[in-house]
Amino acid sequence: MRNLNKVTVAWDGLLANLCRAIGKWEPEDFPRERDYRDSLAAHLRVYAPDARIECEYRHLGTTADICVEWDGFISTERVLIELKRNLNSKSEFNRLVGQIADLKPDRTNIIVVLCGETSAQWLDRLKATFKPSWLPPTLAILVRESVTSPSSP
Repeated sequence: MRNLNKVTVAWDGLLANLCRAIGKWEPEDFPRERDYRDSLAAHLRVYAPDARIECEYRHLGTTADICVEWDGFISTERVLIELKRNLNSKSEFNRLVGQIADLKPDRTNIIVVLCGETSAQWLDRLKATFKPSWLPPTLAILVRESVTSPSSP
């Protein structure tokens, strides 16, 4: 995997490049969400050594798991990453939706990374709640491990 550089970010944007990098990330089966966060941050630091990568980033009165800032040719780009381990219940789904809404997805580029077991039902609801847009800012949803069959809400 090639490291991030100003040309690739100028061509595809920071969000698309980070989505590709996260797609190459192979996390262990960690017991805690914090361990996934630390592993992903370490992976991104290797992939984007010139980026500023901060865990537990304060943004608009809330906290994102990871913030990646990149100084481009003309301006600085920022993408917030929210991780969720084991999205398989209504309460976890509601909590995640609230966390994403607090990050203001209409004004902020966000990547949601689902780790561990993810219920297909809650994944579908999450995608329906935050439909992807082709206009910036954008929100991407990436699943890094298993998706389980639907269960009752």
